[in-house]
Amino acid sequence: MDLYKFYKKYGLFVILAIFIVVFSTLNTQFLTPGNLLNILRQISMFGIVVVGYTMVMISGGCDMSVGGQLALCGMFAATLNVTYGLPTFVVVILTLMLGALFGLINGLLMNVFNIMPLIVTLGTMLFFQGASYIISGGVAIFGLSDSFKFIGQGYLGFVPLPIVILLVIGVLGYIVLHKTYFGRQIYAMGGNPEAARLAGVNIKKYRLAVFTITGILAAVAGIIMAARTGSAQPSAGASYPFDCMTAVVLGGVSFAGGSGSMLGAMMGVIIIGVLNNGMQLIGMDSNMINCVKGIVLLIAIGIDSVQRTGKKAKKV
Repeated sequence: MDLYKFYKKYGLFVILAIFIVVFSTLNTQFLTPGNLLNILRQISMFGIVVVGYTMVMISGGCDMSVGGQLALCGMFAATLNVTYGLPTFVVVILTLMLGALFGLINGLLMNVFNIMPLIVTLGTMLFFQGASYIISGGVAIFGLSDSFKFIGQGYLGFVPLPIVILLVIGVLGYIVLHKTYFGRQIYAMGGNPEAARLAGVNIKKYRLAVFTITGILAAVAGIIMAARTGSAQPSAGASYPFDCMTAVVLGGVSFAGGSGSMLGAMMGVIIIGVLNNGMQLIGMDSNMINCVKGIVLLIAIGIDSVQRTGKKAKKV
């Protein structure tokens, strides 16, 4: 078995096992049930966004604005709940609609002006982040209702509700991506856009769809994050664009599009969650954590590049 096949089959499990051994050796609290549950809580919001991000990357795009969308949707939901006193159900519906609008705007800008996804979403990232600070005046919004906070702090039986939401969205994302006609078209447009277009795939329509889905899921994560912390922060989700990219590429989704799986991306989420939690437990400061995550992102992209080069060589 060559190195490529070994990594494809066992690589993620090996990486996860190494991190677990290292962090459990350095801190005895790492493998305690309480901390493992905390890791699952921490990755619930991140994982929800990654479900949409996976579809975007397999379609051949990327979305650097997911963190800004999350923050602005969280501020919007908190404002509706605290300032205007709207019931939680109404707040959730309106916030999901706003997230869909943000995703739709990203897709429309790409379709109408024929601009690369990276450029469009870098621009909207700055807009969403700036709007979050303008709306909040740069300060957090507190005073959320108990029913709203239940979304992030409540339990379904003995399982925290955010984890349940992640499981439901993850399963739905897997079904949509791997078991439907819609998912097959996403793979087709990411693998070879021109061939997909000639085969009758409406590239613009599917691009709108995947970015709209990602916007909705960013809104879901923004609601959960505000509910879990009991406040909406204008800086929420600042690291999400790069964390999502790292998890998805590490999980085997090609940076060039057209290949990868939802299960692989979810494994990437778990690895990044373990890495974040472990580094915090052993006392690394935020700057060092960012350095390590930057190295992991470069390694993930490097692995993806080697894999794509190997595939091309085999075809030749």
